[in-house]
Amino acid sequence: MKRDKGFTILEVMIAIAIFAFLMLIISQLMRGEIRLINNVTQKADLEHKARTAIMHVLDEIRLNRYT
Repeated sequence: MKRDKGFTILEVMIAIAIFAFLMLIISQLMRGEIRLINNVTQKADLEHKARTAIMHVLDEIRLNRYT
């Protein structure tokens, strides 16, 4: 009996299941990285705001030192 070339439905379903599993793992890794980047960005913004506030206070002290 001559066998036709191509994939069976079972082979395609297994390939899709493996692909879905790999995509799930990759999406979880990316989600963790995005969360880490957001945390670092928030901390950097907070530090920048604190630095700006301190510089503003120091400028006010310097300007009003002699009054």
